[in-house]
Amino acid sequence: MNVYIGNIPDDVVDYDLRRLFKPVVGAAGSFKVVEKRLNDGIYRYGFADIEPQKLALEAIGKFNGTEFRGRRLIVREFLHRSYSNERRAIDWRQKPWHKDERRDNERRGSGYSL
Repeated sequence: MNVYIGNIPDDVVDYDLRRLFKPVVGAAGSFKVVEKRLNDGIYRYGFADIEPQKLALEAIGKFNGTEFRGRRLIVREFLHRSYSNERRAIDWRQKPWHKDERRDNERRGSGYSL
């Protein structure tokens, strides 16, 4: 099972995550720290691939919300999102709008007042 580890400190590397999770997971997991540079700074998070699923759920329960080097960790199951598994229909951009689906008539109509 893939596990997301968020809100990690800036100086954490893969080895630190492995050491932190070792009492629960043992040698059953692999860990990776990802760093993304955005306009407002650097965003860091970690991934863990833990098998069997029972160990992963136990690690999520134990480490979610715990403090690690001054920060409260966010540990949860990682759900990969892509265009193909969005909530919208697959070809939603190509479909024409039906008159009832348009929101122009719903917004600030004659009954709208401040």
